[in-house]
Amino acid sequence: WFQVNSVNAATERLSLYGGPLGGTATTEMMSFGGNGYVGIGTGGAALTSQLTVAGNTKVQVDNASGAPFNLMIAGQSNPNQQLLIGYNTTSDFGSIQAIKQTVAPMPLALNPVGGSVGVGTTAPQSTLHTIGHISASTDIGLSGFVQLWSDNAIIWKTGNPNLGLRFGTATNLGAASYVQNMLIKDNGNVGIGNNNPTDKLEVNGPGTFLNIFNDHGVRVKADAGNANAIYQFTNNAVTVQWGAISMDSATMRFVIGSTAQAYVDGTGMNAVAYYYSSDERLKKNISPLNDALDRIVNLQGKEFVWKETGKKDLGFIAQEVEKVEPTLVKTDSKGFKSVAYGNITAIVVEAIKELKDMVMKLISDQDHVNEELELLKQENKLLKERLNLIEQRQSQQERKK
Repeated sequence: WFQVNSVNAATERLSLYGGPLGGTATTEMMSFGGNGYVGIGTGGAALTSQLTVAGNTKVQVDNASGAPFNLMIAGQSNPNQQLLIGYNTTSDFGSIQAIKQTVAPMPLALNPVGGSVGVGTTAPQSTLHTIGHISASTDIGLSGFVQLWSDNAIIWKTGNPNLGLRFGTATNLGAASYVQNMLIKDNGNVGIGNNNPTDKLEVNGPGTFLNIFNDHGVRVKADAGNANAIYQFTNNAVTVQWGAISMDSATMRFVIGSTAQAYVDGTGMNAVAYYYSSDERLKKNISPLNDALDRIVNLQGKEFVWKETGKKDLGFIAQEVEKVEPTLVKTDSKGFKSVAYGNITAIVVEAIKELKDMVMKLISDQDHVNEELELLKQENKLLKERLNLIEQRQSQQERKK
């Protein structure tokens, strides 16, 4: 039951009390202050505004027409300045709208003097913290520190224009846990695994691969008007053209020169000429090459068939050459050996010189032999002549007898 007390002179209010049936009404349910303030569930000094409500509050406004707004809060000096709160029972959604009647909808500010706003969370960790999907049909303007986080993937941007838009992973929304994977700087440079790209695209990191999948191919140009480009076609053929250098994986050729003065394909390298760096200024510890003929003699040429191509060929076996002349053999990181065939010419040249010296000595020795033989021939001739004279005299003596 309720009891209405007379005006309390001390507090200048009219109070409405309630209590158990048949008992004394001691609980102040509602009060009307002399200054026009109204209190529900409270009174006295607690009445500091036009309406003060103590305890849980439920405002229920019947809206049989299904209009979107049920509660209007209007400005005192200008009733057209309104905040409309309601629930549209026809379309089944709630709404809050700031509006100036007869003018236009007005901006709505949440926590205009500071604090965090959470959507789908009761513990917002930033100015606006949302849980769930966010959709927008028009532009969204963001400034300051911005972060979008979902399943440990995060996109964030600080107010520093030099840091750009960053993509990475995070265990929570604390900046200390962010791991950056990609960066788009404000000047348009993109870095993947690079925190400070100085070119339009820089990719870095261990085991880095850049895979581009496109049914129509990929073209890379130095500039919009440059005819030199890289093309990748759907048949996996790649054509590279840069000045006088080109590559075409369809023909498996790497070509230098517009008329193919030099090219590399699956069978080997072909060129008009080969030149080795050989300037004396690049070398030290220079000494003559000795015993060249012995080295050449110990090298063994072989005929063989390449396992990969089945092509029959001839040449040397690197392991055998290495035993004779280790400087001619190079071993790569996988243990495969190769031979510097061109450098064998130095040994061949010196070996030919050694052979020449040997031949010249033989010729010189033969000349001495020929001279001695000529002397022997002359001596033999004289001996024959003397023998003939002796025989003639002997014959004459026998006839006189």
